[in-house]
Amino acid sequence: MLLGKACSSPVQPESIERSTIGSSVISTTRHLVTPFLSTNNAIPLDLGANANFQALLSLTKDVLEAFSEVPYVKIIVGVALKIIEISDEIKTHKERCDELVEKVVGFSRVVFEALLAFDRGKEILDMSGIKGDLLQIQGVFESIFSFLDDLKKSGMKSRIRSISNRGEIIQKISEQDRRLDNAIVMFQFKSVIKLRKYAESSGSDQFMARLSSNRQAPSRKSFSHRPRPQIFIGRSNEVEAISTHLQNCSQSNLPFRLCILGPGGIGKTSLALTIFHHDDICTKFKQDRYFISCEATSSADLLLSDLATTFAISMEGNILKTLLLHLHNNPCLLVLDNFETVWDPPDGRSQVESLLTEITSIDALTLIITMRGSQKPSGTRWSEVIPPLKPIDIDSAMTIFKAISRKSDNYARNLVKAVDCMPLAVTLLATLASVDGESTEALWHRWQRESTSMVEQGGGRLNNLEKSIELSISSPRMQNDPGALIFLGVLSMLPDGMSPDSMKVCEAYFPDNIMVYKAISSLRQNALIYEDTAKNIRVLNPIRLFIRKQHRAPEKTQAFLYGYFISLALQGTLYTDPAIRSRLEKETGNINAILLEALESATIQDLTEVVQATISFSHYAYVSGKGSIQAISRAIDRIENLDLRNTNNSKLLENPGTTKRTHWRGLNRRLQILISYLVKSRREPVEDDKITEANSTLKLRADCLGCLGQLLSQQSKFSLAEEKFRLAKNLHTLAGDVGGYAYDTLNLGILMAQNEKTSENALELFKQAVALHEKVGDLSGKAYDLLAAGDTLRELYRFSESDAMFSKAASLFSNLNNTSGKATALNGLGTVMLFRSRLHQAGNYFRDAAELSAREGDIIGQAESVSGLAIISLLHSRLPEAQIHIEHSISLRDPYEDPDYLHILGRIHIDKEDWDEATGVLSRALAIHRDNGDSRREADDLCYLASIQYSQGNYRVTQDLACRALAKNPSKATTAQIKGLYALIMIHSSLFHVAERELNWSLTVYEEIEDIMGQGRILYLTGIYYIGLGDSEKASI
Repeated sequence: MLLGKACSSPVQPESIERSTIGSSVISTTRHLVTPFLSTNNAIPLDLGANANFQALLSLTKDVLEAFSEVPYVKIIVGVALKIIEISDEIKTHKERCDELVEKVVGFSRVVFEALLAFDRGKEILDMSGIKGDLLQIQGVFESIFSFLDDLKKSGMKSRIRSISNRGEIIQKISEQDRRLDNAIVMFQFKSVIKLRKYAESSGSDQFMARLSSNRQAPSRKSFSHRPRPQIFIGRSNEVEAISTHLQNCSQSNLPFRLCILGPGGIGKTSLALTIFHHDDICTKFKQDRYFISCEATSSADLLLSDLATTFAISMEGNILKTLLLHLHNNPCLLVLDNFETVWDPPDGRSQVESLLTEITSIDALTLIITMRGSQKPSGTRWSEVIPPLKPIDIDSAMTIFKAISRKSDNYARNLVKAVDCMPLAVTLLATLASVDGESTEALWHRWQRESTSMVEQGGGRLNNLEKSIELSISSPRMQNDPGALIFLGVLSMLPDGMSPDSMKVCEAYFPDNIMVYKAISSLRQNALIYEDTAKNIRVLNPIRLFIRKQHRAPEKTQAFLYGYFISLALQGTLYTDPAIRSRLEKETGNINAILLEALESATIQDLTEVVQATISFSHYAYVSGKGSIQAISRAIDRIENLDLRNTNNSKLLENPGTTKRTHWRGLNRRLQILISYLVKSRREPVEDDKITEANSTLKLRADCLGCLGQLLSQQSKFSLAEEKFRLAKNLHTLAGDVGGYAYDTLNLGILMAQNEKTSENALELFKQAVALHEKVGDLSGKAYDLLAAGDTLRELYRFSESDAMFSKAASLFSNLNNTSGKATALNGLGTVMLFRSRLHQAGNYFRDAAELSAREGDIIGQAESVSGLAIISLLHSRLPEAQIHIEHSISLRDPYEDPDYLHILGRIHIDKEDWDEATGVLSRALAIHRDNGDSRREADDLCYLASIQYSQGNYRVTQDLACRALAKNPSKATTAQIKGLYALIMIHSSLFHVAERELNWSLTVYEEIEDIMGQGRILYLTGIYYIGLGDSEKASI
């Protein structure tokens, strides 16, 4: 007996023992068959009258007798019967489960009939060629039974407890459905080939007739019905475009051939299913819609077999000819999902494309395929409807997250942004968040530790983000170009992608002879990269993080990238050069990322250069308002960890006096104008020319601390900034660095000037800084000391002294050809003129300052001066012009949201009487000021929010807001404004004596601080006061 080959080398024990279901079924299979055959009472009601079921039962006994010595066949029979037995006990999702069970019945019949075709009485044909497929069917049947058994259990006590909603259960049913499809197609195709070969070799007409009788496959039309995605958001444009194009093709009698492309997890299948179930499609095709997963289809022959099974095409004769005739006579919609699986292998691609060309030659066929990548199969004229899919927008992603998890907060938003709004990743993260007791905050912290490895719910590509990504990078197209994965490792190091300029450098100097543009082509074909609007080649963040973890670039390649971006960072102090500034602006995120990595891995010999690059780039980050404090913070940590006693570090002794310094912009603000100071980098002489190794390290660390303090101050983190400045001051003292000590004194003075009570102390520190800078001959430093003093004097309403300080600083900067410093001084003079209501002069200063800042690339300085122009336009009631100016300032600082600019915008909306918009913008400004601990600016915001309420007649709310504003220790000018508003409330309440007192106090304050416009406003309110008293004569005066 040829079966002896199969039986003498039976399935391995581990194959049997891997399932407790299979093990238990062998001994009970015959007992299971008897009740089904003898009585209808044990037959599930929905299957009792089913022809497939009755045929299956009649086959079961014969199969068990013929294959009594083949354990895996007995297991398949037993598990199929157990599935039938349990089906009547399923109460939830009854309809979908019954469809699945009916499919098991139909396909079990196909398997049993094929097996009996192998039975030749005394001789059983060799089944070794289909043994693996039978084992696969066994595994699928066991998985289906386990799922149904869990589903039936009361209280959902087993694995189903983890399924959080109905959509998840439907998805699991569909997954079992697909696995069953794939297993049966493979088995049927191989068994038919094996039987046909035997029949042809034996010449048995009787056997051929028997084979033909068993050849007809159940149509998937009866069984396979992939459900519409329950949550499908963010692709309305694509759905509309496809639907419209399909209608146009129908009206024009043109064939519709759509290829949906994109990376794994982007939503190709969901889009195809949404179209599959679209109302217009259902109306047009009704039941003539077919959805086939090609996930397990690896060749053109298997694809043809899959199609034949789907359309119930006989395996006799010319299958392709019969299929084409069927498609010609029966117009339908066919969706081939995951088509890249069958198309990707290069050795069989031409056959697959030929088969596809034959199919698409039938005009009656409407075809949609989905594929990973961006390359379409050739030979077919595809409809150009939509480009390869990209991630959905952030709002749609958040809607998906909330629909699944019922949670929506900043942590959820961080998670969604971290995966670049990829639908699969968003769905999996939301499912994790939906678990009772799981918080989005905890998930966010997990993401920061685990990244893509946490985004999985099972082993399949639809439940595991990393497996989905791995499928893309292990495709045959990637395997044919080894350099592609290496270059993907390079791109993964760059969060902002690779710019065209950097691409040229890579093409010319990239190590290991990698063909860069060929690698890019391979990566594009697999949709592993995309091009943004700036022509940068980018990698989606989940893919980038996975590659960083699993497929890092070789060390030689990383060293090349480090060297290139560190050389860019070292040009940070040369930002005034437009070409350099443009490069730095494009590469800001990449430079930050590379500096962090380089600081982490740098040897002691390389550390100084990397730290110098970090300080230099902090200079650019400061004036541009871009970048972060991470790199400079890490530089400080590395230097602190140096053990100089055990390290002979000659590199630290090189050029000890050339450390670059960038000093911060003081944040004393008045009338929402951000006054900023930038201290230029320079070489400062020190008292002792003989710098020791220890002094050099102390100086380097002190300069880093000074840089960090400046960046923290820019972010309004004043307490942390003060801590860093004091540390820097102590270290500069120990290192004997007088120049560094002078700048630390200046920075501490600016911090002290934030509080009106310590303003005089701040002025004293500025005097000390001036003396120190004069001592070392640093005129630029002296000019910045004067700027700080001028700003503080203006806040103290000592305008003449402030004017003099700003003028001296402007003169010094002009002599030093320091354009950026001069712009800052002119901006300061503009604010003094604005305080003194000399609007024309103020406008001239602001315009000149904005022009100089723009020329130098000083984004923050430009934004501040333009905001000054916005205030002047507002005071002149030129509201459209004012709004243009302030929106320009806001755009210059994007993505940083400056609350002072929001405050000005809110005031513009007040003058436009757009109360809702004004309230929203001012409330946002208030929240940011509160987070920054800036109580004076909070008082300003509350004051104008109170004025909105007064204009709407809400006097009680107005009074409450005014009291809150007064509790914030506002400036004199703001206090006077609040008391004027309070006086209006008193007039309305006929408390004229209180109103008079408040008006007199406010007028006195405005006169004291020389605020002419404030005085005019109070006089106007005094007129209203007299009208309320009925004294029209005094009111007119």
